Amino acid sequence: MPNVYFDMDGVLVNFNKFAYTHFPDLMRVPGTQTFFWDTINTRCGTDFWADLEPIQMGLDLLTEIQKLPGVNTCVLTAIPNYDGTNANVKENARVGKIKWVADHIGDIPFLMTRRREKINYCVDRHSVLIDDFSKTVDEWNACGGLGILFDQRNPEMKELVLEKFYDFYGSGI
Repeated sequence: MPNVYFDMDGVLVNFNKFAYTHFPDLMRVPGTQTFFWDTINTRCGTDFWADLEPIQMGLDLLTEIQKLPGVNTCVLTAIPNYDGTNANVKENARVGKIKWVADHIGDIPFLMTRRREKINYCVDRHSVLIDDFSKTVDEWNACGGLGILFDQRNPEMKELVLEKFYDFYGSGI
């Protein structure tokens, strides 16, 4: 019975579009992650996360996979990579992401961890991850699960993900 984990940023929500639109200078300067997260937290708080634009193709894919019998779905999202002193940054991300999921998806298991710890959820070949970050997908595949790289710019992405999913598990799901 497959467990399908959906990354949030870049699969279900358009993080980059919002960040590049509202914080273009911060997104283009390397080595400013702490300043970036402090600025977002100060200006937006939980609203940054709660108000992110959905990626309709990712939501449609989630809905399609939820219809499959015997398949469990879950949102598996990363906390900000933040090493600053503002304790609210990670908490605001958690609260805002939970609100976004409640508003746009509804009742679904929700897990939040560091990006590098997502691999801990790949327990066997029935673990599937749909993520936009190639390093995470590669680590997932190396662990024996099915990691699928999601590219929101590809209009055929939903069909490609479903094809990979069925190729891996067969159509008897």
